[in-house]
Amino acid sequence: DSGTGYWYHTFYATEAFVPSEAITADVMIVAGGGAGGGYSSNQGAGGGGAGGLVYYSQTALAAASHTATIGAGAAYSDLDSNASPGSNSSLGSLTAAVGGGFGATAWGGASYGGGPGGSGGGAMALGGSSSPGGTGTTNQGNAGGEMDTTAYNGGGGGGAMTAGGDQDTAIGGAGAVEGSSAVHDFEAGSGTVTMDLNGTGFAYAGGGGGGWSSTFDHVNIAGGVGGGGIGGSKRNSDKGVNWSGTPGAPNTGGGAGGCMSDPGQAGGSGIVIVRYEA
Repeated sequence: DSGTGYWYHTFYATEAFVPSEAITADVMIVAGGGAGGGYSSNQGAGGGGAGGLVYYSQTALAAASHTATIGAGAAYSDLDSNASPGSNSSLGSLTAAVGGGFGATAWGGASYGGGPGGSGGGAMALGGSSSPGGTGTTNQGNAGGEMDTTAYNGGGGGGAMTAGGDQDTAIGGAGAVEGSSAVHDFEAGSGTVTMDLNGTGFAYAGGGGGGWSSTFDHVNIAGGVGGGGIGGSKRNSDKGVNWSGTPGAPNTGGGAGGCMSDPGQAGGSGIVIVRYEA
């Protein structure tokens, strides 16, 4: 009991939740974030999509063992192959949150679309090809940022509340902020509620910022609120930028930032929170 009249159970790693009696609880499930794209030339890769966010308002949980599975953030392997999606998170038989989509890398042909996931990864374009952002999962997240035929920046990864920014901004999609963000209510099956589990100001499932091409100003691109990583840009000592980008924050489901001429970064791991009356 935190003094608010509720019991809170927060899971940062996979373990069992076993209530001693049947309860009615609010539950948030966030999957692992997608990895940011990487590339070995002077082009910006796509930001990783946030892990899907699933919210149940006042759902019944039996006096039984419910396994809280915490999805890992996606790890990135090398420069010139597509990044990986995040892993799913779940609690017992409730709808699983889907791992975030990978940020696109200029690899494998003419199409450099972001990967699908809870929220979709950002796209990138190279040599005159248009590319779509990865699709998000309905009621869990949003699409990644798209690219047009002239851009060399990576699109932002999608977040729980908004889509990732397209090539002109490449900002990661915003995550959900507790106490203020209206999220889909999986218990009701439709409509939205204001997420409120452990206070206001905590945010989850932000998309990673896209990588910024060396042909544009040397700037780092913001990730979405809720653990989204910063998108990288070309190294430039007098501007203090970081071309590697940054990973998604642990236990937020944040997508990783895309890079510029470096490997992409890893997505943030997921989280499960259960709240019920004391």
